[in-house]
Amino acid sequence: MWRINLSHMTPKPIETYGGMLTQDELAQRYAYINARIKFDYTEEELSFLMGKAPYYFADYERMENGAKLLDEDIEILSDIFYGHLLEGMPFERDEFYSYHEKRLIRVQKEIKDGMLFYKIIHPWCIRKNKVKVNEPIKFYEILREAVPQEEQVVKREMNYVLTRLMNRGFFQTKQAPHFIYKEVKKYVNSNVDVYPIYLKQALYDFLHSGKLILATTNGVMHFILGKSYLESNTNNLAIHRDNE
Repeated sequence: MWRINLSHMTPKPIETYGGMLTQDELAQRYAYINARIKFDYTEEELSFLMGKAPYYFADYERMENGAKLLDEDIEILSDIFYGHLLEGMPFERDEFYSYHEKRLIRVQKEIKDGMLFYKIIHPWCIRKNKVKVNEPIKFYEILREAVPQEEQVVKREMNYVLTRLMNRGFFQTKQAPHFIYKEVKKYVNSNVDVYPIYLKQALYDFLHSGKLILATTNGVMHFILGKSYLESNTNNLAIHRDNE
């Protein structure tokens, strides 16, 4: 449901930011950023699947104010990535043990030809072809662009699947976003590409209509049946009994 449109994508200024990290902290960030890209999630989408505010994972990626993942975040991320083994960096441990110390890390990001290129500059050595080298970590992600007509198809599909789950009693107990997303993907039409942003939009539409309500447990948002849906079902059941 997404296309890469290169016709109007002109190079943008290079974004640069930095922070202080230990070697292990950088290795962890690389592993989760790489997993996010492999699963084709944006920072906002991954934050949503974690049940957090839209900026949560972005702050972690950008090393904002020492942002770090909690143990419960790591547990949720394991579920989101289906327990896949995360790809780490082959950092070398130097003889001065400086990998335990926080060092300045700088990140450069540049959008070009529909892709976002990353360059992470760090002070440590990496083993490459049996040789220790100090060079930036480089990788990229392909940017998505929505096609409005196809978005409408996905929206209808999402509403249908969520309504079906509601009628089956799925939302009678609190459900976390990543679990809802896995359940939704079981039932959507195989010809429809569903990304977490579509689920987020559909769930918030259901919140606004009162069909669902939002509950936060241990800092993680969950969704559960709302008053509007319960009253509607009660009225339908009463009408059915009257007609018997």
